Amino acid sequence: PTALSYGSVINAWGNTKSKKAPKYAEKWLRKYEEDVRSGQIRQAETVSYNAVLNAWVMSGRTDALIGARRLMDRMERFSYGTSKSQLEEEQQLSKSNLEEDVAAMAPPNIITY
Repeated sequence: PTALSYGSVINAWGNTKSKKAPKYAEKWLRKYEEDVRSGQIRQAETVSYNAVLNAWVMSGRTDALIGARRLMDRMERFSYGTSKSQLEEEQQLSKSNLEEDVAAMAPPNIITY
């Protein structure tokens, strides 16, 4: 897969008004991030993260704000250069998944906010 193919699938889920859309959009985003980490794809595109945020917003789920905020937090931590040791500290405090936190490869942009 390429950045374009991942982006297309994620964008499709981002435009679906389904309660399941955020789950599937994030699933594809994680696969995309794995390919970035493995070097198969050079860098993730912010637009794909924005599409996942859109999936949360369009889903109508009661936890949509929480899911969107969690993703934005990941993006911001990456953007502001949070170190792995800082993320490990946060993991111990919040019991979050370190792999997910480290995975954010694209900084937020004006559309994200």
